[in-house]
Amino acid sequence: MGEVEALEQRKVRYVTAPLDLGLPSKKDVEDKAISVLAEYRTLGSDLKLARLQASGDHLPVEPRVTAALALEEDDPEILWKLQTEPLTDLQSQMAQILSKYISKDKYTYATRKRVYSQARGISCETTTEQEWLDSFIHMLKERLDAEEEYLPWTSTEKIALRREPWIERAKAEVQRLEQIDAAVTPVLEHMKQEYADAYYLLWYQYVQGLSVMQVRDILGRIKFGVDNPMTEREHRTLRDKSMRKFCDLCPRLMSLQTRERRSKRGPRG
Repeated sequence: MGEVEALEQRKVRYVTAPLDLGLPSKKDVEDKAISVLAEYRTLGSDLKLARLQASGDHLPVEPRVTAALALEEDDPEILWKLQTEPLTDLQSQMAQILSKYISKDKYTYATRKRVYSQARGISCETTTEQEWLDSFIHMLKERLDAEEEYLPWTSTEKIALRREPWIERAKAEVQRLEQIDAAVTPVLEHMKQEYADAYYLLWYQYVQGLSVMQVRDILGRIKFGVDNPMTEREHRTLRDKSMRKFCDLCPRLMSLQTRERRSKRGPRG
């Protein structure tokens, strides 16, 4: 073989070789269609649950409601002293500050800091009062400094933090399922009207996940009105036609995100 002939043959092989454009293969497209149709069986209930969870309902982590603890009883001896021994001017000022900022249902870090700030502004007339006030202020400052270093989450805050990832995942799931619904529902409705045989094959074999023998029995009754199963060849021909029609009518098919298909759902036939 001369050099010219060899060169011509290489040109022919180069021109006629199939181009790899990164397009999905027929098997990839059919596998995606089978996965989408398998999810379609529970799409309505899955979407309803995902929407509830996205709004914070029906999550595995729910807020707990418990009865409030009873308030601690005051020391009887202290109560007796308050009734029999009058408060000093300093103690009266401190009592007014405490009653202004702290109540039984509002005892937060912010209120304690306000008490600390107000207490530091009190002026004392005697050394004894100043020592008592300094001791009280020192106690408040130690408590506030410790809380600034570490403020533990409340039980409600902990539950809210655990719920946030569930809510975010539910929102993503709503978006994913809505995309499947928008892409697939019109196609199936159109096929049911225009290509009934193809629709029923897809519905029973891939949405409902029935066996090939069951599908052949059902399609035979639909087509002939009697217990006359569709033959294996008829089923295979219709299956290929149905899958091709569905994939052609659903241009967004390959962009849909699906869960991993269960091995026993939607037999290829």
